[in-house]
Amino acid sequence: MATIPAVILGFALEKWFRALFGAPVVAAGFLVVNGFVLFVGERLRRKGGERALDSMGWGEALLIGLWQSAALIPGISRSGTTMVGALLLGLHHREAAHFSFLIATPVIAGAGVLEVPKLLHASAGGMGPVVWLAGAVAGITAYLSVAFLMRYFRRREFEALDPFAYYCWAFGALAVALLAAGV
Repeated sequence: MATIPAVILGFALEKWFRALFGAPVVAAGFLVVNGFVLFVGERLRRKGGERALDSMGWGEALLIGLWQSAALIPGISRSGTTMVGALLLGLHHREAAHFSFLIATPVIAGAGVLEVPKLLHASAGGMGPVVWLAGAVAGITAYLSVAFLMRYFRRREFEALDPFAYYCWAFGALAVALLAAGV
């Protein structure tokens, strides 16, 4: 259920999103916006009783899927927005992170099905080994990042998204400044 909104919006607005990805200043600006989403979401989250993932209904999964769709905009974090959506529904950080990483699989697999054939066709010019090495490094890095973040969220429940918000603000603002300066 959480994948459906991203699939529908991704197909319906594909050309518009592709144009955004061609504008680095848009990605940098939305990285700053992403910081605000994380920071404000942390403050608006429901505090109190811990909800388990299995208490979530399909409507709530669909709502988190709408949050996931925001990541179709460059600079917006898919895992960050889905975690904020889950926090607003009363899940704690570790459950929100767990669900976010679970629903990443169909979206990433779907994007791979659409994009890998184009990549393989483009790699006919001699980039094949580089593409495969980059994919392997990305996969290993993703696995290690998820392991680190799950440990991080098990240990922190209070304002756990704040460091990520600060990171987004700092690097988004730096990127906007460098792009504006023509660097």
